[in-house]
Amino acid sequence: MFQSKTTASLLALSMAGMLSACMQQSATQPAEDLDVSETPKLVTLAPPIQTRKPVPAVSISHEMPDAVEAGETGTVTFTVNEGYPSGTLVLEAKGGEGLDVFGATATTSQDMASATTHTWQVNYSAAEDGIYRLYVSASANVDETVSDTRAYAVEVKVGNWASAQSKPAEQAKMEMQGDGEPVVILEAEETID
Repeated sequence: MFQSKTTASLLALSMAGMLSACMQQSATQPAEDLDVSETPKLVTLAPPIQTRKPVPAVSISHEMPDAVEAGETGTVTFTVNEGYPSGTLVLEAKGGEGLDVFGATATTSQDMASATTHTWQVNYSAAEDGIYRLYVSASANVDETVSDTRAYAVEVKVGNWASAQSKPAEQAKMEMQGDGEPVVILEAEETID
């Protein structure tokens, strides 16, 4: 036991001596060995990294349709502008909840080499009064490897849409809590997985 403590102490002392000798050698290096006449080298940095989601060269606009009666057919006219020299533009329309989209033009294809502006009419109908959403997408298929898609949505009004929008607010009835605080209690359904 005595021998191992002595060995450890001697080892620590010799390591400390070597470390101090190394430090003294580098500190006593003559200044004439250092060449300070060299001009520092300039470093050119790369441009900052920019990450942007690529945006397709497609824009969509529409003419706001007048309100139609429930059960009648309404039409929205879209104008689709694209900036591709060739390929196929695929246009698709879908109705939100309660809105039916129908007809041969609900899905259509346009040749992008023939024109850059395309007019597209979509027919819709709803059974009840209200405000509905009509969703469209335009996919520019340039070749087998490039396909860019733009999404767009339009609100369409059917029948007496203003009174249909106010009905859910009327159905919510106020109740008084025990402390006199008015509350609205709504039905809810919860699913726990």
